[in-house]
Amino acid sequence: MRVSIFGASCSPFTCQEIKNRNALEFQDEFPEAVKAVLKRHYMDDYLDSKHSEEDSIKLIEEVIEVHQRGNFKIRNWSCSNAKVLE
Repeated sequence: MRVSIFGASCSPFTCQEIKNRNALEFQDEFPEAVKAVLKRHYMDDYLDSKHSEEDSIKLIEEVIEVHQRGNFKIRNWSCSNAKVLE
């Protein structure tokens, strides 16, 4: 399968499992991003917070990279800080 069938009873589990397996492949290279993917994602939603703009930007870039390496694209970002959202 190349896409998830939304509405199927197994879809939430398979989305979580695939997302987590992909992230775990990059545990050594991006430990903080992998932790964020495992703990702060539910299927395609991600919610997180950091104390500084720099920490936020670094984590976002790493989370995006982890997902891109699995051919997943994160989009529709929202943030209360314009610099981070940029």
